[in-house]
Amino acid sequence: MLGLIPLALKGGELGNEIQSLMAVVILGGLLTAALLNLIVIPCVYELVLKREDRQLITKINAPLEMQRGIF
Repeated sequence: MLGLIPLALKGGELGNEIQSLMAVVILGGLLTAALLNLIVIPCVYELVLKREDRQLITKINAPLEMQRGIF
């Protein structure tokens, strides 16, 4: 990722227009993928896991008759 930064910043030079745009696109994709993998996916996983844990705890704490549907 760090090697693409100089290429992305040299956008105004003659003959470098396509390469610099490609470097910007690649950098954007790499940064987006890194943020998704490091921040978004673990947060979503924790939210889902906490919800499932809450549901499991309420099932365990409920009386046996309530779990079977006998009141």
